[in-house]
Amino acid sequence: MIPIGDSQQDLNWFYQAGLLDTYGLDMGYFITPELNASIGYYYQKGDLGSADGSGVLGRLAYEISNALVAGVNISYDEAFDIRVSADIKVRFGGAST
Repeated sequence: MIPIGDSQQDLNWFYQAGLLDTYGLDMGYFITPELNASIGYYYQKGDLGSADGSGVLGRLAYEISNALVAGVNISYDEAFDIRVSADIKVRFGGAST
């Protein structure tokens, strides 16, 4: 289901939540066959208006094995400042799945 229109909810007496639409473009480069770096730009627009604006992001991913990839992400925008996250992706059924 894709929400249409404004979708805001009260989380409690002080905080509200709303949808955040994000559009972006990433470009990547394989430094080695196992190590991939990417940079990107995104624009986000939210129902509440406080998160509207542009941001940049970077990612560094390392393929540990054919089915296991570990990555680190960093992004910056005025609404959320600097965010850092890490992930591990596991592929079941081979590289094409």
